[in-house]
Amino acid sequence: MKTIAIIPVRGGSKRLPGKNVLPLVCKPLLAHSIEFTKKNSFISEVYVSTDDEEIKEVALQYGAKVINRPVAISGDLEPTITSLQHVLEIVETKVENIILLQATNPLRPEFLLNDAFELFERNNLGQ
Repeated sequence: MKTIAIIPVRGGSKRLPGKNVLPLVCKPLLAHSIEFTKKNSFISEVYVSTDDEEIKEVALQYGAKVINRPVAISGDLEPTITSLQHVLEIVETKVENIILLQATNPLRPEFLLNDAFELFERNNLGQ
C-alpha cells in the first residue's frame, strides 16, 4: 500500500511574507512538517507542492520531493484540493492513501499520524 504525504505550501503570504521559510525553533516552519512525516514509516514519500523557489530549496534540503505548482492554481482563493489533484496527476505510481499536512500547523502530538493511520486501517476506512 502506497501512502504519501502532501504539504501544499505556496509563496506570496500577504500578512507575513515568507512565513513558510521563516525560522521556528531554529528551523524553517515548513521543515517541521517534513520532519514530522519522516518519523512515520508507513509514509512512502513526502511531496511539497509549491510555486516558490525558496520553499523548494527548503523542501529539498529536508528530504521532500517537490512538485512545481503552476501559478494558475497558486492564488489566495484557490482551494487546497486543487493542489492535491495536481500532485496526484504528476506522481507516476499508484497512490492508495494521502495524508495532507499544512505547514502552518507545525505543533502536532508526536504519535498523531501513527495513531490516526492505525485507526484508519483497523476500521477499513480506505475501502
